[in-house]
Amino acid sequence: MSRTLAEILARAEQIGSDAERLTEVSCARSPLPAIDGVSPGVLGLITLDNGEDHTKPNTFGPRSARR
Repeated sequence: MSRTLAEILARAEQIGSDAERLTEVSCARSPLPAIDGVSPGVLGLITLDNGEDHTKPNTFGPRSARR
């Protein structure tokens, strides 16, 4: 039986912890400078923020994945 991602996330959310800290994800994109006239592409800096300090680790549970 094949399940969709939405079905898997819905089931995980049902059995997940209410204590899950929601993690916000952002990506800052910056074009890299050309080398010998050729652009190597774009650098993406991904940051995770759960609204807590460094003593509370980020989690990426089902509720965060739905955001």
